[in-house]
Amino acid sequence: MKTREFYKRLKDDMLANTDKNRQHLIKDIQITSLEQVLGLFRSVMIKNSIQYEESIQMRKELKNLCSVLGISEKDLT
Repeated sequence: MKTREFYKRLKDDMLANTDKNRQHLIKDIQITSLEQVLGLFRSVMIKNSIQYEESIQMRKELKNLCSVLGISEKDLT
């Protein structure tokens, strides 16, 4: 795969995996360098890390809430 094809495929994948309400933010993006690609990956990794940390905190809060209500997490499903 040529570099230009990779950039186009990356942009198409980004559009396909972005919420419809936010696609306008990346619709006109032009990926033209490896530095941009690395920046995109870095941004995604940072966002995923933040979401992971938030999910751990939410899990703890859910456990505490279940404890207060006297139910188990299995009862939630």
